[in-house]
Amino acid sequence: MPIVVALLGAAAPAPQTALGQGVRAFRAASYPEAVASLRRAHAANLRNDDYARYYLAEALEATGAHAEALALFRGLTHEAGSRFAPAARWRVADVLWETNSLAASASEYRKLCKSKVADGQPARAWMRVATFALSQKDEALARTALETVSVQFATHPLAAEAEEQLRHLQPKAAGVQEQSAVLTPRQRIDRARGLSDRHQWTAAITDLEPLRQGLTPELEALRDFVVGQAKYRSRLDYAGASKLLYGAVAHLPEKEAVWAAFHGARALSRADQDEEAIAGYLRFVATYPKSSFAAEAQFLAGWLSFNQGRFAEAMPELNETIRKFGHTTFAVDAAWYLAMAAYFKNDLAQALTALTAFEKIAQDGRRQRMWPSDRVKYWRARVLSQLSRTAESNQLYEALAKEQPLRWYGLLATARLREQKLSFPMTLPDGPAPLAPIDTKALKDPAVLRVDELLAAQLPSDAGFEIERASNAIMKRLGKTRGLAVVINRSNAAGVWAKSYRLADVYGSGALAYKPQGDVRVVWQAVYPLAYPELVNKYGPAAGNPEHYLNSIMHKESGFDPSVVSYADARGLLQMIPPTSRKVAQMLGAPYQDEDLLQPEFNVRLGAVYIGALFKKFHQQIQAAAGAYNAGPGSMVRWLERHGKHPMDEFVELVPYEQTREYMKRVTSIYARYRYLYAGERYLPPLSVDPTYERAEPNY
Repeated sequence: MPIVVALLGAAAPAPQTALGQGVRAFRAASYPEAVASLRRAHAANLRNDDYARYYLAEALEATGAHAEALALFRGLTHEAGSRFAPAARWRVADVLWETNSLAASASEYRKLCKSKVADGQPARAWMRVATFALSQKDEALARTALETVSVQFATHPLAAEAEEQLRHLQPKAAGVQEQSAVLTPRQRIDRARGLSDRHQWTAAITDLEPLRQGLTPELEALRDFVVGQAKYRSRLDYAGASKLLYGAVAHLPEKEAVWAAFHGARALSRADQDEEAIAGYLRFVATYPKSSFAAEAQFLAGWLSFNQGRFAEAMPELNETIRKFGHTTFAVDAAWYLAMAAYFKNDLAQALTALTAFEKIAQDGRRQRMWPSDRVKYWRARVLSQLSRTAESNQLYEALAKEQPLRWYGLLATARLREQKLSFPMTLPDGPAPLAPIDTKALKDPAVLRVDELLAAQLPSDAGFEIERASNAIMKRLGKTRGLAVVINRSNAAGVWAKSYRLADVYGSGALAYKPQGDVRVVWQAVYPLAYPELVNKYGPAAGNPEHYLNSIMHKESGFDPSVVSYADARGLLQMIPPTSRKVAQMLGAPYQDEDLLQPEFNVRLGAVYIGALFKKFHQQIQAAAGAYNAGPGSMVRWLERHGKHPMDEFVELVPYEQTREYMKRVTSIYARYRYLYAGERYLPPLSVDPTYERAEPNY
């Protein structure tokens, strides 16, 4: 069933045209033109009248018509369903300030900051509260406001001004002018903790380095904990992080002490001090046996020996993980590594037994992302083939190739069959229609009508915002098959892909087992879209990326959401991290700011160059290049030098970081689906590894 965008008419009626013209004029700072167009749009009572009123209010405020702007903003604050309601509350406070209603404005600002209302500028609000408080001789409120800016918004441009004003509030008799006396040590530590939580790790470390004099043992430990935590999270100084964290444990509250003791050992392992890390993990289990980290520590003590190739030595600690912590997911991990340890020490009979044990322990649903059934089937086949039980082995390969033809282990199984000159064609069955027609009821859905009106007004990004936030309600009102059809359709029309991808992946994933044709293909294309095609086509091939490789990375990294920021501060569509991005931008001669990574074009431009360079560095091997993107090229170089003589399936299993290991598998599977869907090709991973690599950049 082909889906066609059904908008409100071939030519946009005048009110919609006026809305689009007015919004674009405002964004271009043509305020009188915006006022004229938006008045016409507002008079027409559009479904998106909140857009007309909000931008009209902004344009009026910019032209000095404060009273009318204030009335419009106030009206919007009561529209809970509008995206502009939170912003309008802030704008009411702003206009009150700009019209010298300072008491009312300061009161509104305090309410907004206390309630953490979105879409405002709380640092500026607190500075204005401080200004008002000083005008009223309320030094206590002024100090609170200024300390809030200094502690909670330390990287904001107003933070320096806040500290300067705090300095002036110091008692004259004290004669204190040093910056260190403006805030208490505890406030300085809290500020650094906030910086670290917001991924400003270097700033957090720099802020606390001078704080050394006059601290109690408890505050000194807390300072070292915050600095150690920042060093650990920044990945720049694991050895230093471990020293600080271990040194702080004795004087920390229990919660922080447990975190420090575990991550002190974790930092040692990441600093390649594995023996010390193993001892630290076992010491942690003995000291904190009931901690939420205890099972992981016990497992990691065995896993580190496995990672060093000491497979026999790994087994006791892995078995202990199952004995002590059998109810946890780490027992499942331990069972898997027991099987792999037996395999790598060539005890094939024990490997078969251990695979069966892993299969049993994984049946309760834990660690499903590890694809336990696929893993067991594939590695059982590998063991059987090495025992010369070829018929049994091939039977398992064929079952995998049939059941999961485009997942990692299914792809490997097919490659193993091809290695033996055995062909196993991929034949997906025809599937039932997963979508319902976009009928009159769908077209009259209120949220769909709002989206269509914005599309007709040529405001696709705003239409995308509305389809994103209304999708769940649309699905609820229209039902799964009809709702999914209209969400996919309107998302494509608006040029946004994140929400339709997520919904299709949840509600339409069953269609991926069938041949991508008709409605089934629509779902396939929603889950594996050619998102941001102009950007991918502009920057991808020029940087040496094979077709659909950037799509695959984007799929895995961000799910096509340009605004996502990870716990490690990776940003945007391709989840580029700021330090790497800064170097790529410098190489390209491009101006750089971290927030620019949330702009799709800038993100894809830098990401394409970096990802393409890694693809070249690792000799066009999808698995190695993807692993290098996830863990860094230095890590991939070490792994190739250590394990590059192994075949690809073993090499991937020997990658020590679980996140990277599963990333390599997942990207391969996604890439295979893209190649199949759009190129009609059957991509199979190579069975051997090219352990060589280019010495040239990037090495970061």
